[in-house]
Amino acid sequence: LQKNNISKKKKLVEDLVLDHVFGFRGFDCRNNLHYLNDGTDIIFHTAATALVHSLTLGTQSFYLEHTDDILCLTVNQHPKYKNIIATGQIGATPSIHVWDAMSKQTLSILRCSHAKGVGYVNFSATGKLLVSVGIEPEHTITVWRWQEGAKVTSKGGHPDRIFVAEFRPDSDSQFVSVGIKHVKFWTLAGGSLMYKKGVVGLLEDARMQTMLSVAFGANNLTFTGAINGDVYVWRDHFLLRVVAKAHTGPVFTMYTTLRDGLIVTGGKERPTKEGGAVKLWDQEMKRCRAFQLETGQVVDCVRSVCRGKGKILVGTKDGEIIEVGEKNAASNILINSHMQGEIWGLATHPAKDVFITASDDGTIRIWDLVDKKLLNKVSLGHPAKCATYSPDGEMVAIGMKNGEFVVLLTNSLKMWGKKRDRSSAIQDIRFSPDKHLLVVGSAECTVDLYDLTQGASLNRIGYCKDIPSFVIQMDFSADSRFIQVSTGAYKRQVHEVPSGKIVTEQTVIDRITWASWTSVLGDEVLGVWPRNADKADVNCTCVSHAGLNVVTGDDFGLVKLFDFPCSEKFAKHKRFFGHSAHVTNIRFSFDDKYVISTGGDDCRVASAESRLDEVEQRVSTSEDTANSLTAHIAALQRTADQLQAKTDDLENRGRRKNVRIVGLTEQVEGNVPLAKFLQDMLPTWLDLPTHTGPLEIERAHRVLAPSRGSRAAQSSSPRTILVRFLRYADRELILGAARKKRAILYNGCRLRFYADFSVEIIRQRRQFETVGRAFAQRNMFRGFAYPAKLRCLHEGKIRLFDDPEKASAFLSSLEDLISLTGFFLNFGRTVARCHY
Repeated sequence: LQKNNISKKKKLVEDLVLDHVFGFRGFDCRNNLHYLNDGTDIIFHTAATALVHSLTLGTQSFYLEHTDDILCLTVNQHPKYKNIIATGQIGATPSIHVWDAMSKQTLSILRCSHAKGVGYVNFSATGKLLVSVGIEPEHTITVWRWQEGAKVTSKGGHPDRIFVAEFRPDSDSQFVSVGIKHVKFWTLAGGSLMYKKGVVGLLEDARMQTMLSVAFGANNLTFTGAINGDVYVWRDHFLLRVVAKAHTGPVFTMYTTLRDGLIVTGGKERPTKEGGAVKLWDQEMKRCRAFQLETGQVVDCVRSVCRGKGKILVGTKDGEIIEVGEKNAASNILINSHMQGEIWGLATHPAKDVFITASDDGTIRIWDLVDKKLLNKVSLGHPAKCATYSPDGEMVAIGMKNGEFVVLLTNSLKMWGKKRDRSSAIQDIRFSPDKHLLVVGSAECTVDLYDLTQGASLNRIGYCKDIPSFVIQMDFSADSRFIQVSTGAYKRQVHEVPSGKIVTEQTVIDRITWASWTSVLGDEVLGVWPRNADKADVNCTCVSHAGLNVVTGDDFGLVKLFDFPCSEKFAKHKRFFGHSAHVTNIRFSFDDKYVISTGGDDCRVASAESRLDEVEQRVSTSEDTANSLTAHIAALQRTADQLQAKTDDLENRGRRKNVRIVGLTEQVEGNVPLAKFLQDMLPTWLDLPTHTGPLEIERAHRVLAPSRGSRAAQSSSPRTILVRFLRYADRELILGAARKKRAILYNGCRLRFYADFSVEIIRQRRQFETVGRAFAQRNMFRGFAYPAKLRCLHEGKIRLFDDPEKASAFLSSLEDLISLTGFFLNFGRTVARCHY
């Protein structure tokens, strides 16, 4: 930064240089923290920036060539490729960058086939190959020759998510991938990938778990950390034994080298005398030493570990980087940052190189700009959305998402006062320059004014009228008489204080001197808006205390520097990178020496799949529950099928004495009861022998008429007659005689006789309709066997088919045989003629 001293001549800020980043992406990544240069430096990433942090000097240098969130990072361990880094990013067309950690020079960019992002990368033993894992549904595994930028091979890894894929430390052809409910042992053979699934069946009571981490040992041993806290020990691809409850929660990360074979594990475990989130094990994972991470608060979830010379580097889920001594177990916090969530609240101290941030993680933190360290923090219990210092720097006011705001004493961060008059988020909050008023703007389209002179009671003495939408930014005039309000309707209004009346006279507005300017609206900042910009593209602005520059943060992750005032459209500016998602807030330090910017959801896509420590556990539990429910549903389905079959059987048993007669003219029986008419006429129609005796019919009736207007009602076909006989033998006699006589005529109408079956059996038999006609054309159809089996005559034998497809396949085979027989017959005749 251009060093400005406002006590001297005002100077223009001409350029910005990225100086320091407070942040470590630990909440959804793993194994993304490493030592460099024999432990003098560490490397990690956050947002779209990879950072090399010097432990001796406390300075940072940056690799800024990525265009979106970095999801994974690995270091080449081969001495020939010292300090060579590979990083993979998220996005629709993601890429892997291979670069030098010291010079920040890009050595290779690998354009991926991974559709949504690169979830993990790892170098081979010789350092020449690189394996990458995608986060797309196929979870593709790709092997690269990174120096050539060439893909060796690629293959779908697993239908479920893969968390880690790592080469064996002594191999260029073997690596192991682990993920949801699977472990795979891969071999690179030529240009193809082959794998063997991990076999757990040889060990009694063992079952496959969701695996989150992997490490390697001597004698071809592989260790995988499971979601339930166990570590599985494998030889080749067979499970050898299980280290039960290596951690009480998921084992997120493991690290080992072949130098001494000791294994470091990191997971979820509350610190106790015997346990902790970091443990150091012997070569066979039979003994361990636990480390309690002493940071002033409980650290119970570790996502990344790395081991150096007598020290262990630890990255936590909450964004902290800690160094632990192996001998004395002393903890040293190297990096502090906010936890998962957006950071909207930002304010700089009016007289010191200090600033405060307020985050969705429910904490506020005070940072030192010179020493680059965290000075103090406090948890408020609710997501915080905005922050501001009092003019003397003695108090800070914080607005929260639940509509509450609090005023804290800066030195101790102890509560001075709090109030809640709104139920929606507080969007901005401001002290008046004379420290008499506190103005609070909310998402409820309100701006409330509170009196500070009466102490911590925070009495509301007024409000601004006619606010058209939610509040975005607010600024006081230097004399504390006016306040400008920018709203979600993208309208800037000026109000009198404390009356709250809107000021409409432009001449009055033009004469106002503003104590600060953070509004994205107004003629003075018209030029900060890019061409074709949506109204929401520019999120925040801040004018320097010298009044010569304005900086902005936008939805594209850019920080821009303009001259102020910036009244010409599409003004010239300088752009600066580092954030990957929207920049939520931006401020100059009190002397314009620093510009501080905060990021929103710098992991905007990875955050719909994450909270992985919870999600992974839920996925595993859900899968177990789903499997149990699936088995239960299958059992219920079998029971339902059995009950349906019994119901159908009972229904058809009730119909076994019934006959349906189709084609008999309506009212042909006259005044004679239908049962009596059929009893007299059936022997005549069917030529029944006289010795059979009289037919006894229980009842006979025509089926119900179709509804008026329906197609069936409009047809002239007579209704079907349903006849129930007293004896089953009479029913069989009638049907047998009808089949034998075939053509049955009465009064010029053809009568047809059918057995009476349930709707389900009729549906099943109709499935054979097409193939049944084909059999009938070949004079092979012989009706149905109960309940729905097609009968056909072939070579003097009756064949039964319970499936239309099987019947159709049999018919096709007959046609093929007939065609082949015909071919040979014709061929034989041709040969005979030639011979003759």
